[in-house]
Amino acid sequence: MIVHGPMRGALLVLAMAAPSFSETRVDLKAQGRNVDFGSAAATKPFTVGTTLPGTCSIGQAFFKSDASAGQNLYLCTAVNSWTRVNSAELHAAAHKHGGVDEVASATAGANVIPKAKSDGKLDRNWLPEMTGDDGAGGQSGAVPAPGAGDAERCLKGNGAWGDCGGASPAPYIQQFLGASNPWTIAGTTHGLGANVEVFAQSDGGAKWNRISPASVEIGKSTGDVTVTWSKATAGRIMISRLQGSGGAGGGTMDHSQLTNLDYANSGHVGFAAENHGSRHRHGGGDEVATGTPGANAIPKADASGKLAAGWMPDLSGVYEALSRKNQASGYAGLDAAVKISRAQLPAMTGDQGSGGQTGAVPVPAAGDASKCLKGDATWGACGTGTGGAPGGASGQLQYNSSGVLGGVTGTSVSGSTIAHTGKIDLGGGKLGIPSGAGLPGSCVTGEVFLNTNALSGRRLYACEGGTWILQGDGNDGGSGGGGGGPIDAEYVVASANSTLTNEYVAQAGAGIVITKTSPNMRWEVDCSYVGCQGDDNNFSGNNQLGLGTKYLDFSVANDTATGTTLNKLVSWTNGDPVKAVRAPASSGDLLGICAGACGTSGSPRIAIRGRALCVFDSPPTPGRYVAVSNSTPGNCRDAGATKPSSGLVGVVYSAVSQGGAYEVVLMF
Repeated sequence: MIVHGPMRGALLVLAMAAPSFSETRVDLKAQGRNVDFGSAAATKPFTVGTTLPGTCSIGQAFFKSDASAGQNLYLCTAVNSWTRVNSAELHAAAHKHGGVDEVASATAGANVIPKAKSDGKLDRNWLPEMTGDDGAGGQSGAVPAPGAGDAERCLKGNGAWGDCGGASPAPYIQQFLGASNPWTIAGTTHGLGANVEVFAQSDGGAKWNRISPASVEIGKSTGDVTVTWSKATAGRIMISRLQGSGGAGGGTMDHSQLTNLDYANSGHVGFAAENHGSRHRHGGGDEVATGTPGANAIPKADASGKLAAGWMPDLSGVYEALSRKNQASGYAGLDAAVKISRAQLPAMTGDQGSGGQTGAVPVPAAGDASKCLKGDATWGACGTGTGGAPGGASGQLQYNSSGVLGGVTGTSVSGSTIAHTGKIDLGGGKLGIPSGAGLPGSCVTGEVFLNTNALSGRRLYACEGGTWILQGDGNDGGSGGGGGGPIDAEYVVASANSTLTNEYVAQAGAGIVITKTSPNMRWEVDCSYVGCQGDDNNFSGNNQLGLGTKYLDFSVANDTATGTTLNKLVSWTNGDPVKAVRAPASSGDLLGICAGACGTSGSPRIAIRGRALCVFDSPPTPGRYVAVSNSTPGNCRDAGATKPSSGLVGVVYSAVSQGGAYEVVLMF
């Protein structure tokens, strides 16, 4: 049909108004506004998959469906770089004590919980700085750090360092060169008013010593200053204007004096402390405490309220002590506060070839009532050995309750004694006998004993008639109980004896002469047997006294308080009798050098002639005179080439140190 005129125009309008059913997508970024999905049946704003895309742009998100629950969301934090969100275990590892950014830190930083330094105080950087008055009032806080050139500036109310404005009164300083007490400075003398602070030091020679006086008094109205010491003291005093008392004088605040810092109310806003606390405290999402024992771990109880056994120390010794007390008096006699459940103790470890460990006895099971606890920490058969068939494993020697070895005649056991009437054949083995340092106090005929405290070759004893008798004489000739003397014994006799081989004859006369020459033998003149009058005992002819490389010494008792020191000079005490003491420095009163038995008891050997060792203040030069030290009590010193007028000891023999001492030819 052909339509003309108005009808044709109407149809054209309807055709233009007819709806189009082709697909149209909305660009939410460009066309959306205040999008609210609150009533939507479901939303899925992230890309979902099991593999992170190889490329991404900052802000892009991805849901990794195969990751652990709660750890699925990833964000693109840098171009082509994904970061997982809410990694609980990594967060815990980072924040627990010793982690990458552990909870407590001595160094100030963002989102860090403060802890004290090694001196027990917080670092001043934790404190917020003072806020200056900009017209609306400021806030208190730590003094801002002064910069270069601020040494003579003052802190302004605006929190900045600036010119002090006006001349600052200089501190008043006065020295007390002579010891005096008290130190008094009138207010009119120092001229700083009454609001002052005082700093006092004592004179330590080459140094000023900072010590506290007994008291410091400042007149509230006059400013008079009085410093009192426990005794007269020399030193100096500094008086300065108190901070804030006018002008720009006064001291400064030392941040190390701050204590009990209230961090929560300090104004620091670096992190939300309450959120961090709820996260890491006990019961938080990744709490530090753990139920699994481990090095440096913090323990927590299990669901039953108990710690795992691995946390507990070995209390077996405590349990053993309580068990003994329990056997004596029963649990009723124990204090309830000290009762320990055996469940709290570690179980006994059996012998697995390398030895076991003590511990709580394993719990017996049903049917174990008649069993015994074995060394392998198990309950097993106890064994029923009799006189004819003792229990035990092969190779063991056991006896029955009657003290008789199973299947063996002539052998019995009583306590720790085994009696056997037959022959003991050791074959190629060894026989051990009782031994010890000293013979037992009593014996029975037939017993033997090895006295380890005796000389070699004279240690074996046998009991004969209740008395210990040395067996043999130790002579290497094998002659048995008679014959020559012991091989390492020496005898000094009045006349020759043919039955002794190691004898040395002493003859009485003007003195005692010993014919023994090697090795050297000690000798002395006994005036109870030999007349000691005048010069009767002088050496003459071939009876000369040769000291060789040694020294001549004598003895007196050591003083029990000061005493003597090895290789140091010896003086004496005033008393009856005199006692030996270490010589004081610069003393010319000397007995000799302590060469042995030095100390505060017994009698020392005091060398007076010959060659002896002495400790020097510094290494000496051979051939120069030796005198008593001027600085160290008991020491020797190199006195030079000129003989000293007092305190002479001798002459340096050698500059070779022997254990820190040097050899001296004595001239006492």
